[in-house]
Amino acid sequence: MRAIYLDTSLYSGNMGDHIISRSIDREFPELVDLGRVSSQRYMRPTDWRTVHEADLVLVTGTNILASKYWRPRPWRVGPAEAFVTKGKVLHIGAGWRDYEGPVGAIRSALYRRIFFRGLGASTRDEYSASMLRSVGLHAVNTGCPTMWSLPDQLPRLKGETEVVTTVTDYRADPRRDVSMLRTLTQVFSRVKLWPQGTGDHSYIGSLDLPRGVDVIPGGLTAFESALEGRAYVGTRLHAGIRASQLGRPSLVVTVDNRAREIGKDTAFPVLEAEAVTEDLASAIERMRDEVSIRLPRTAIADWKDQLRSLLRDAT
Repeated sequence: MRAIYLDTSLYSGNMGDHIISRSIDREFPELVDLGRVSSQRYMRPTDWRTVHEADLVLVTGTNILASKYWRPRPWRVGPAEAFVTKGKVLHIGAGWRDYEGPVGAIRSALYRRIFFRGLGASTRDEYSASMLRSVGLHAVNTGCPTMWSLPDQLPRLKGETEVVTTVTDYRADPRRDVSMLRTLTQVFSRVKLWPQGTGDHSYIGSLDLPRGVDVIPGGLTAFESALEGRAYVGTRLHAGIRASQLGRPSLVVTVDNRAREIGKDTAFPVLEAEAVTEDLASAIERMRDEVSIRLPRTAIADWKDQLRSLLRDAT
């Protein structure tokens, strides 16, 4: 059996995709040497050959599943891709794009055609798993692979006087986001605003930033450097999880289903966006309390063992 890697971080300007991909590489060192194809563009002829020769196509997590066929990104799958991936696709920590309602007939047929049947798809939350099960596919809620290495007790807010934050360009709400930034400047002595995605730069430029907010460069290196000695509070989920990976206290403001469903499943610290104006300061104060998360450790271990067995066969 030959395996390849359909990597959502290749050609992606969203650093969240890179956080996911790097986390999966740490969990499965066996993947590092596999051939990689980007999901962010339609396949080139060389990509088709690579996928055609593979028996297993591993797909990194992110918001890659959807109910409607007309929502292609971040997986650009057309008829040619559907043909060449028949029965080969296995997701690692995949998630649903949004609360979209029942899966449409075209998407249902597509997923049933391309999904690998030897091991259930790994999803980042129970909602995503239930959507796949609704069309007769086997799915296992393993939580997001970025969280697999996290301890049961997350770091608490202690003496941090500065914070790193984010906003989300495709869930733009200037009034909410400026309110969040203003509250952060009132609670913390300095606020570092990091653009996680390429669209965040222009969105940040359109905001009336409160005094005390410094915009830092994009890229993971800049973000990780800024986190040293600081907390994280912002709308970008995987920025918050990366902060937790690095031992920093974190709170994610939910602007879509991702953080909401992960918070529901695991108790990862989240705050609904609608509550920012009234409750953000109180939520930050609660970051001083012990934070216990619950991950499906048994399901994670079992699924990882089964994938490793497949990868051993692939080599």
